[in-house]
Amino acid sequence: MAVTEVQQLLIDAMKARGVSNGKGAAIFMTLQTEENMMEMCGYILNHMDTTENELLDKAREIAGTFGEA
Repeated sequence: MAVTEVQQLLIDAMKARGVSNGKGAAIFMTLQTEENMMEMCGYILNHMDTTENELLDKAREIAGTFGEA
């Protein structure tokens, strides 16, 4: 399966922020849709001081899965 431009943008944004591969994979899989991925890219660019865990929490919030185990 080829990576779309939106998916690559998210990957690049996370790499630029220094997000670990494990957290990056969790964020990527949590978001699921390209619309969610675009929203997350905007968040990453506008919140450069967030931690990996905060980014994962935001991904869960965007995807509507915050608080689910």
